[in-house]
Amino acid sequence: SSTGEVMPIGSGLKDLTFLAWSTTDDVLAIGNQKGGLVLYNDMQKKKEKFVGKHYKRICCGFWTADGNLVLGSVDNVITVSNKHGETLNQINCLGEPMEIRMHQVEAGKRTVLDVKSMLSINVGRKSILLADLKKEQPEPMELKFNESYGEIVGHVWTSETNILIGFAAGWAVIISIRKADMSEELFCKQILQYNMSDMSYCASLKQAAFCGMREISSLDIPSFGTNSFIDSTRGLKPEYSSAKWSPDGQVLATW
Repeated sequence: SSTGEVMPIGSGLKDLTFLAWSTTDDVLAIGNQKGGLVLYNDMQKKKEKFVGKHYKRICCGFWTADGNLVLGSVDNVITVSNKHGETLNQINCLGEPMEIRMHQVEAGKRTVLDVKSMLSINVGRKSILLADLKKEQPEPMELKFNESYGEIVGHVWTSETNILIGFAAGWAVIISIRKADMSEELFCKQILQYNMSDMSYCASLKQAAFCGMREISSLDIPSFGTNSFIDSTRGLKPEYSSAKWSPDGQVLATW
């Protein structure tokens, strides 16, 4: 139960850049500017330090549904470790990993493709890499896009076969990762008139939201239907920079 007590952990690391709780164990991952990693086990009140997990700043990552830790670093390397910190796999990228995603499959649910081991990586905001962790030495497949779309703002898995990508010039694109139509654009539309600064996806609603300069748009994934709202009262005020759905999808918060 919550006590409201503040308990310093004392990671022993300086210049922290990453924090993430495991979804399967009471383990907190802590990363820093120099690529160091500390795993803190809250149940055992014990911590383990891993110097040199990466050689430069740990910039992104997450815990998988089966309890592994995926970390990305500006050393252009992604590591996959178990809850004890042992490196299980390593992927070399062509640039800095800006965000890493994986389609999280519910326990016991059957899928058309084996996506539980598939990572998608936003590399340098220029391309998406697909890497299969089942392979001992993954050879990522690079997906490139029309330069007129602009830089990649973000991406998310909308199903086990489809990935939604938002671009800085206001474009939203859905691609397939099926072998039969790999990287084919199933949907492509300039969903914002000006620019895109952020995107958010609500799995329960199967809707995505995008925001930018004075503008917010939504995309219904099953129907590809779109809605837009332009706030003419904002004038020269700063653009909308962030959009986040509430867990139940009833509220979209922007600022």
